Amino acid sequence: MFTITALAIIWLGVGFLWWMFFFVYRDYRIDRLRHRLFVIRNDLFLAAARDEIELDHPAYLMIRKTLNGNIRFAHQLSLTSLLTFRLCIGHDMQVIRDEYDKRRENASKDLSPAQIRLLHDYEADMHIAMLSHVLHVSLVLFPMAQVIKLVLKTGALNKLQLESHDTLTNVDALSYKFGDAIAA
Repeated sequence: MFTITALAIIWLGVGFLWWMFFFVYRDYRIDRLRHRLFVIRNDLFLAAARDEIELDHPAYLMIRKTLNGNIRFAHQLSLTSLLTFRLCIGHDMQVIRDEYDKRRENASKDLSPAQIRLLHDYEADMHIAMLSHVLHVSLVLFPMAQVIKLVLKTGALNKLQLESHDTLTNVDALSYKFGDAIAA
């Protein structure tokens, strides 16, 4: 009798933890990601309002559209979706990526180094928010996220610098495409 009751309590506990992680916590993380992306987009707009970059500059519009695409599809961003995306779109990704890189290069060619750095910083903030989200909503990567937080909080790493990686630029290319479709 005791073992059946204990087993039932354990399974109820596991079920409760599963529900909390995959529904309550995941919804919270989606809301948090969207909030962070809205803040980044707002800061980008304020930089344009301070005349650090023109509101109608193609590079500004490109980052804004990428942010809008990420905000719109934040609920689909997960380790599973990234892996599925890589497997399913892998062969077409190079075409999408080349188009994005060409458009980005053309949009940035008349920017000053300070403006390029400004846009790169906003893009890096977006990537950090997205990576943090993926780390936190993946059951496999969640423990790694906690270790990274612990290392950062102990001051072992003073500043996290994130350069654009291929995977993130692939996600940017698709986010821009979705953001551009939303704007149209």
